[in-house]
Amino acid sequence: MIRRLVRILVRLVGVMALLAAITLALVMFLLPPLAGDQIRQQLAKIGLHEADLTVDTVGLTRSSVSNITLGPDDRIRLDHLTADYDVRDLSTLALTVTGLRLRATVADNHFDLGPLLKLQLGESTGGKTSLPFASIDIRASTLILETPGHTYRFDLEGRITRTTPQSLDVDITLAWLDQRVGMTGSIQLEGDKLNVPDLHVAINPFDLPLPGSPATLRGVGADLHLSLALADQSLTVDLLDSTALKLSTAQFGAHTLSPDPGKLSGRLTLRWGDEAGETLDGALRVDDAALTYEAAKLRVPSIAVELPIHFGPGRAEPGAMTTSDIHLGDDTLPPLHAEVALNQTTLSLSADWPVLESIPIHISGSVGADGIDLEASTGVVTVIDPHAIGKRFAALSDIELSGGFALTAMMNPDTGYAPHVNLALYDTAVRSSTYDITADGVSGAILLTGFTPLRTPGSQRLTVNRFATGKLELTNGRVGFRIESDRSVFIEQLAFTLGTSGQVEAHAFRYDMDQPKVSTDLYIEDLNLGDWLSVLSNEKIKATGHVYGRLPVTFRPDAHWKLSLGKGFLYTTPGPGQMAMPSANIAGDLLDTADPRFRSVPELMAARDRIVSALTDYEYSMFRFNIQPDTNGEGMMLRMETRGKGRLGPNPQEIGALVINIHNFDTLVNKALLSKTRLNVDRALEQFFGGGGR
Repeated sequence: MIRRLVRILVRLVGVMALLAAITLALVMFLLPPLAGDQIRQQLAKIGLHEADLTVDTVGLTRSSVSNITLGPDDRIRLDHLTADYDVRDLSTLALTVTGLRLRATVADNHFDLGPLLKLQLGESTGGKTSLPFASIDIRASTLILETPGHTYRFDLEGRITRTTPQSLDVDITLAWLDQRVGMTGSIQLEGDKLNVPDLHVAINPFDLPLPGSPATLRGVGADLHLSLALADQSLTVDLLDSTALKLSTAQFGAHTLSPDPGKLSGRLTLRWGDEAGETLDGALRVDDAALTYEAAKLRVPSIAVELPIHFGPGRAEPGAMTTSDIHLGDDTLPPLHAEVALNQTTLSLSADWPVLESIPIHISGSVGADGIDLEASTGVVTVIDPHAIGKRFAALSDIELSGGFALTAMMNPDTGYAPHVNLALYDTAVRSSTYDITADGVSGAILLTGFTPLRTPGSQRLTVNRFATGKLELTNGRVGFRIESDRSVFIEQLAFTLGTSGQVEAHAFRYDMDQPKVSTDLYIEDLNLGDWLSVLSNEKIKATGHVYGRLPVTFRPDAHWKLSLGKGFLYTTPGPGQMAMPSANIAGDLLDTADPRFRSVPELMAARDRIVSALTDYEYSMFRFNIQPDTNGEGMMLRMETRGKGRLGPNPQEIGALVINIHNFDTLVNKALLSKTRLNVDRALEQFFGGGGR
């Protein structure tokens, strides 16, 4: 856009000189019928062979022409031109232009001003160029810029004043929609050369949508100070130190970035007229820029850019972009060093960013007329140091991660310009001593489609070979889920193996950090009874057979993952099974827990010894475990019912129906499965099953 405005400014001066030639012709030929032919002859001399106009009046102090069309395709049109002058001193010539319409086209990176590129203006004597007017006033005029798919119309007004025979003062305003660009400066002519020592371009802040994307730059403005030198079919533009840019925010959909554009300097050279056509080369430098993204707690305090620019055949050698340390929340990430270049209308970027030691993220992308296309990728890598992530991110300092993974992030038209991040895991291991969690053999992929809030589509899938916490160990895990925010995950399906064979499934529940609990039903199939009793008895009881059932459970993350049980059941599958206890004390304690009278009533005391003997080596025909509200009014109780007989002695004891109630069962389960202090777990279970506990 800078290139286009500069070309328009330079050629606009040429149009004004052209208008001066028309007026001089009017003065020279006073009769309107003859003036039209003479004007066309003068226009042909300066390179405009196609012209149409109407001479309205010709006088000694004022002349006027209307309905002026110059060049093919009506590229230059004027509604009305008035010239005021003193025939005794033509240097007093004052032009008033009303309704100028100048049309330029941009296609295939080529800027076409039509006949203005071929004008042969002015007369040079002794290396000096005479300007044949005192002033030009431009009113109600329009600059039309046509690009593929878009037409931009700029309202144009201003004044050009001759200060010496070889210099001009320019004060021009361009307006587009509600935006205004003011240009003031002094133009000096010497032969075929034109110099502008300090052109001040003031751009009032406005919102600029980026073509082909939902991105909008808000509060874009500038206070530019340029020096221009036009000579030998080239224009050189230098950005002076007093140049300042303005940019309030950059809006990418729901994401708002707050940039500080810093200081801008540089040089651009525009060349034309040879076989290569038009070319623009140079470089811009940005210093002391910065970027803040509050939603992600991202801060980049310092950014410096050396940006090569090239329009035309070939490509520019890449420049460099360097940042300071990058702050993400309380973490500090290493600086980013990237190669950047602007070729044609496309800004390209390439970098290798060592976010983790020995694991660089390769970043590449482009921003241009076709939109934004950015990608960052690690490729498939293997983490050797399990503490690498914890060293980089303080919040993950307790996390150990090893194994393979691949991280790919992209933002392009296919993603709707929302950043998408795909994390693939290959036999990864994750451990946390704080949460007493171990996950081995984690594989699958997670696609993040948003970050404010954090979210994924449904049907994300992970498999886990082994998961352990406390004394609970799960294997062959499968989980389907979607992330709803950085504090909420909806579990679509959860399945795993408990013990040697038990299949446990849960469906459709939500883990929300802002809620006090997580509730779901566990559906259990083919759970090995020995595994179940081994966990409950601290590996004291052995058994064969399998159980099935349903267990409503509630986890309370705000209470260190305390587990609460609802009303549920586990039943053995039909058929006989066996149970063994290594000590009669364990069986005795269970009976005493079921009914304390076994130790005080003589009849029951005699039966107690026979039942203890049977339970020590027991063949059951039925086991039922019902979890129900405790009769003491606190928590849940496990009600165990069994039928069977002992396996020892010539006359094994038959048990027609034995009921054993274990009170405060949910407390026992929490100690057995989820407690992080294994010593306390073992002591509690020893007290209950090892003698002395009631």
